Amino acid sequence: MTALPMREKRLKVLVVDDDMVARRLIVANLRGRYDIIEAADGVEAVERFGSELPDVVVMDVEMPRASGSEAAAAMRLLAGSRYVPILLVSSLDEMSVLVTSLSNGADDFLLKPFNPRLFESKLQVFLRLRDMQQRLLEQNQELTRFREETESEQVLARQVFERLLSRSALQDERVAVAASALGVLSGDIVAAVDLPNGGFRWMLGDMAGHGLSGALGTLPVVTLFNEASARGDDLQQVVRRLNAELKAVLPASLFCAAAVLELDPGRSVVSIVNAGLPEVLVACPDEVRVVASGSLPLGITGGSAFAPELVRVPVAPGATVWTMSDGLVEARSTAGELFGLARVTAAVASHRTISDAMNSLQQALCDFTSGEQGDDVAFIGVGV
Repeated sequence: MTALPMREKRLKVLVVDDDMVARRLIVANLRGRYDIIEAADGVEAVERFGSELPDVVVMDVEMPRASGSEAAAAMRLLAGSRYVPILLVSSLDEMSVLVTSLSNGADDFLLKPFNPRLFESKLQVFLRLRDMQQRLLEQNQELTRFREETESEQVLARQVFERLLSRSALQDERVAVAASALGVLSGDIVAAVDLPNGGFRWMLGDMAGHGLSGALGTLPVVTLFNEASARGDDLQQVVRRLNAELKAVLPASLFCAAAVLELDPGRSVVSIVNAGLPEVLVACPDEVRVVASGSLPLGITGGSAFAPELVRVPVAPGATVWTMSDGLVEARSTAGELFGLARVTAAVASHRTISDAMNSLQQALCDFTSGEQGDDVAFIGVGV
């Protein structure tokens, strides 16, 4: 028999039996090793269980006022999450009652006459179970505290990110934005700024990863984009600086697929650098122009190895330019079908106003996925 480690206090054993002789026999066998509490029937046993908080219960099955089965059920309710082994003492002719008692909350039984060595062996097992349950309870409490702290920190981080993003020109009436995070935090980036020369620049980025790991990269990207654009740095220069910054400060696993776009002051040309995102759509009244990615995502390669491809597309009043993260085109239906670029194109091409097109696209996505989301999703439309 494996010895238990030394405990700070002696165990309390509640001994319950309406037969005083039988009860005294059990008490005599246990008194030298345990602190004993006695009760003469089931009702008294429940009362003493609640007031004395015993560590173990040894209880007869058949008793007046309340049986061992009834008392065991009441004790389990009083114990709550605290594990207290309840051992019933019975004779062979009480087996049917014993089965009911075990289903009502008792843990095991001992046959009469009481055998102290068998009791000790069973008690060792139950105390190990109790210690394991206590460790699990403590671990669950620690996990709960960790989850609550993590959720609180994520909410705080989200507030910081939202304030940072709110400083951009996304409230412009010619801009329509939809963004939905898979968790508390999103790895998708949407930012826009008015340029010193009267032009308008915006970007959509999709950091690798989800949650906090994905959101970490959004801070340097948005900060650098806003600062460089406010100075009037040209589009390709801004993209190169974003790439260099991400390559320098983030691990290789946290790269960023991004599209950076700019309308010239006369609103006649949109310049596009698409670095790893799904196709950018330029929806004109008579056609939809598609601009595929021509560069690696930001933060993968550095120096001269990174060469952002610039595409210029003529536009006219009434045109809209749409940029999206892969969470949109790769959204799945309940049958596993991809939403795809064709559905995006159909939604944005069928409406003249940007708000109507955005509403149509959001409704189409919701209907297709039945409201289920498998990734961060962001898309932005800018009207010319």
